[in-house]
Amino acid sequence: AFLAAQIVSTFVGMLLSWRGTAMPAASPCALAGAGPMRCLSEHGTAAAIVHHGLLRHGRTAATLLKAGTSWSKQGRGLAPSSSSLLALGRALLAGAGVAGGAAAAAQVGARALRGDGGRRNRCRRVVRRIVAATKSWHSAHSEAADQEAAMTEIVDRWIASVRSSVSPGAEVPRPHYALLFVPSAWAADLDKIVAALIKRLRWPKFAPMIGVVSEAPMLILHTSFMNRESLPDMPAPRVFFLGKSGLDQVSRLAVDPELRSTNTMKINGTILAVHAYLQRDPHQVGSLLLFGDISHGTRLVNQSLAALDVAYPNATKAGLVVSRASNAPSLAVGFRGQVVCKEGGVLGLALPAPMHTAIGLCGCRPVGLPLEVHDADLEQGAFIRTVGSAVWETDSWGVPGVVASKESSLPPRRQAVPTAVAFRSAAEAAGLKRTVLDFWVGVPRGSRRDEASFRVAPGAGEWALYQCGMATAEGTMVLDGEGPGADGLGKKGLRRIQAFISEPNYSAVGNLDKAYQLERMARMPGGSPAGTLLLAGGPGAAASIADKALYGGCAVGLAVIGHAGIVMDQAGADGTGAFSYSAAGLRPTAIHRQTAGLLYFRG
Repeated sequence: AFLAAQIVSTFVGMLLSWRGTAMPAASPCALAGAGPMRCLSEHGTAAAIVHHGLLRHGRTAATLLKAGTSWSKQGRGLAPSSSSLLALGRALLAGAGVAGGAAAAAQVGARALRGDGGRRNRCRRVVRRIVAATKSWHSAHSEAADQEAAMTEIVDRWIASVRSSVSPGAEVPRPHYALLFVPSAWAADLDKIVAALIKRLRWPKFAPMIGVVSEAPMLILHTSFMNRESLPDMPAPRVFFLGKSGLDQVSRLAVDPELRSTNTMKINGTILAVHAYLQRDPHQVGSLLLFGDISHGTRLVNQSLAALDVAYPNATKAGLVVSRASNAPSLAVGFRGQVVCKEGGVLGLALPAPMHTAIGLCGCRPVGLPLEVHDADLEQGAFIRTVGSAVWETDSWGVPGVVASKESSLPPRRQAVPTAVAFRSAAEAAGLKRTVLDFWVGVPRGSRRDEASFRVAPGAGEWALYQCGMATAEGTMVLDGEGPGADGLGKKGLRRIQAFISEPNYSAVGNLDKAYQLERMARMPGGSPAGTLLLAGGPGAAASIADKALYGGCAVGLAVIGHAGIVMDQAGADGTGAFSYSAAGLRPTAIHRQTAGLLYFRG
């Protein structure tokens, strides 16, 4: 097909040269200027494709010939396919040097088929105007101390942002969902603030608005819109809540005879139960936005995350563990004319579009070397009594410096010292004067085999951090909260721990964003995220973000939920995918303390 196209193009060029007509430049912008229908009528399908140089933009000959055939059918009254519009639009975006997503590419392709592009400079202006018109992410924030003034400022900024992105006479895209982060000082009025903004913004009933309490002293609003023309088959976002009653309902659905009778693929009953509970199949969920409340225990949140992992293994999951400033609920959702508060579980939003995440440690630094654990109890609490010091036992065999007459059959081992003493010694050796309450204990997330084979992401994927609550007179370290046992760690004991201290790191978020941008350019060049959300979990991460207005506003909580490291679209995730976490290739969804997370929404 490629050789035939080249031959036809050469032949047409000779004819045009004989007639005294010069062949236009092989540029995607020329396609918008001359119009594909005119080129098709004069030169034919294959010549039009090669004539406009679309093969230079990474498309195969077979795909472009198929797209050209659908373009030529338009001349006989048939509409072009959506894939043809996307292929044409993406080529035009690349030729004009403008970044845009699928929605912009589809509109650019449709505009080019109508011959509305004009010359090269006009084509670039049209492309940029279409990209601006298809902007799907709008943010607004306010740092006003008064609640009424903050809501008024939020509404004014949001309306101005929407109006600036819609060209005159154009239709406003369909609202998708909204995220509202309320300062912890106003936690008692969370449901009232959500209801008031829904009314002032005239937010439709079919689009959910999720309200979340944040420790940041600002009111933040993020909204997403969806272009119906570019993605007509995209399902609406599905809002759900997985608490104790929700998990009980999933357990009942797992043994429901009617549901099991439809299980022709012999899939695990729990997986089918989660699909039925969310009313979404795996291929309909591209990402999951999650907000956890641990007022009823961390184990409940982890059980919900594990259920979502096995049911939707190819979907990227990320979110925030909210803090409880008072007895008032920290989560609320406005949907279908009602505002309902939630607590003790996971409030989630199943999105059809994919999402990229970058999660890493922020606001903490390791002190000393990892210490071998000798005595710990994680079943009845979170106690770490003794660890191995740098000094060897004198009666150990094979230790350098031991007299030969004192050799014994015992293996080499280090002297056991209280954990608090070992942490203080490591801090003094590093020149730091810190109390026990300043320490965070890092517990390994992966096994020794996973660490040796580089299967865990460095930093947040390697260590789970827990704050030290107190130290006993004997030097036993008592961790704050439920400890590693609630996260499913240390069931067979602890091999080693790492001491961390909380310390602001103002370059951590910037470095995390640079790492993602490099990964994105290497793996999927072209296009840019529709919106970005910054999350901070823990006091160290909150102190490391000097400007809370970055990325449209920073939401602060107890911890960040998601996959450690950088996660982008997974290859081979089409269709239902594999119903197992290991086959999907994604890291498990976990709770990360003292971390920062960047969420990049792709649509």
